[in-house]
Amino acid sequence: MPGVSTSAWDRSLPLRERKKLRTRRALADAALRLFTENGFGSTTLEEVAEEAEVSKSTFFRFFPAKEAAAIEAETELWTAYLSALAERELSGAVLGELHQTLAEAVAGLGSGWDERFIATRRLIAGEPALLAYVEHYRTGVERQVIDCLAGKLGLEPEDLRLQVLAELATTAFSVSGRHWVRHGGRGGRKALLERLDGAVRAIPASLDLSARPLLRRAGVGVGLAELGFADGLEVGDAGGVRDGAVEADAPPAAVELEGREHVVEPGTAGDPPPQPRLGHPGQPGHPGTGHPAGPGRGQLLPAPEALRQRVVDR
Repeated sequence: MPGVSTSAWDRSLPLRERKKLRTRRALADAALRLFTENGFGSTTLEEVAEEAEVSKSTFFRFFPAKEAAAIEAETELWTAYLSALAERELSGAVLGELHQTLAEAVAGLGSGWDERFIATRRLIAGEPALLAYVEHYRTGVERQVIDCLAGKLGLEPEDLRLQVLAELATTAFSVSGRHWVRHGGRGGRKALLERLDGAVRAIPASLDLSARPLLRRAGVGVGLAELGFADGLEVGDAGGVRDGAVEADAPPAAVELEGREHVVEPGTAGDPPPQPRLGHPGQPGHPGTGHPAGPGRGQLLPAPEALRQRVVDR
């Protein structure tokens, strides 16, 4: 593990507090090292204290349990976030304020945080007990964010908007942090912050995301993909296809299928499944070619039993 790193916030503390912080981080580093090497469940508190050259009672002055020592890198981040939010004067969209506060907290962490955070997240991924502990811890962080926002905005803590905003900010970091850790921290802190920016920008875009229009018949909705239209299959304008939707009672629609024109005729409930057709010479799916039929190669996949489309050579 890297040595103890300091941030601008650390250096602003009185000497006595800086000494306490160094002891805390020495314990956390020892815990993370032993948990990684020997396993979380196989490592005792006594072994952690001995590794850090302190007593067991000293350990409990800093951490309530060994789970807390294991996730110290997480704690550093969210403690910095809560402290910055408490001091921040909010102006403008609250989600943007939470984003900027979190980004500044991440940017202000010590240089050794990156490696410790990556090691921590990898440890958590293999330990269900630690995963549950982190989830509980983050819920507490969100509760504090809600209380802070309620006080600053003059709203009740039970206001659903505050709860959603608090969780959105946490989730945005979770999504970006997961990607960053999965790639070994490639690109450093800058890459993590860029990913966080992208995650926050994706929130309103996600709310506007809508599904493809559905085929509706007898109260049942089925998407084009479920009807077997593979990627790359273009449906000509024959009155039966409008804005990506297929109308069950519309006239047959012309279909361009790998250079051959076909007709798509509405089927009826109870029709037997169509038999697979081999392609013509030179087409995907024909025995004489090396291109099997499949999605993206003009294949019509089987449709649901109650709603089918029969493809008939014109």
